Amino acid sequence: MIHRHQTVTVPAGWDVVTIPTAPVSVIVPSFGPPGSHYAAFVPRWWEAIRRMSPQPAEVVVVHTDPEPLGILAAAPAGMAVRSVVVPGGTSMAEMVNAGVRAASQPWCCGVGVDDMLTPDAFVYLERADDLHAEIMLWNHAEENGTVREGSWRPYRLLRENTVHGSCPFTVGLWRAVGGFPDVAWSDWGFWLRCAAYGARAWKTHHVGVVWDTGEGRPTMTSQANDQAVAEARRQEIHELIRGLIG
Repeated sequence: MIHRHQTVTVPAGWDVVTIPTAPVSVIVPSFGPPGSHYAAFVPRWWEAIRRMSPQPAEVVVVHTDPEPLGILAAAPAGMAVRSVVVPGGTSMAEMVNAGVRAASQPWCCGVGVDDMLTPDAFVYLERADDLHAEIMLWNHAEENGTVREGSWRPYRLLRENTVHGSCPFTVGLWRAVGGFPDVAWSDWGFWLRCAAYGARAWKTHHVGVVWDTGEGRPTMTSQANDQAVAEARRQEIHELIRGLIG
């Protein structure tokens, strides 16, 4: 599969610019209270998308109504952006599943606005597709420079999530496993479903996303780190595992 291209309209007298695109829909949920601290990430998030080569073929913004973070309003000119409304949406799984259902591309990548995709995030997607992979596993970095190695070892997934939630997957795989489960750690639950299904994963060695771990990020709040909350979420995963292995 070759990279598709999109032509950007430029003023008269300028050269026509052709930008390579990868066959992937980036799914970005936008929900939460108006004025959420997430809104501060939006301009930087779009700048990261703009700098990508290849760029995603489309960005699917999944949001409650009205769209609370202003992602749609901040989209760069010429970017292929779609809007999906989920009235009353409250969970990440619900929002990402709605985005994948609406996606026009064979690959999807679910991120938050505080997950900054790297310029070459999708450069190996063609190779993954040629190898008939269903998941393209990449590494992720934290803003302090720490690189976290991704790992596709199903037995380890029983104990910990070794796959970053932003890793691209095929829509066909998503359909086959029934999408993201409605649990708090829905990305971990999705990878567990994929492992139980026998999904084909291909590992790259590049960093696909820079994950913001700064103050105010929900995963860094006292609620998310509260031992009782974490234990309740882990019990959800254990129940999901029991259902998968019988």
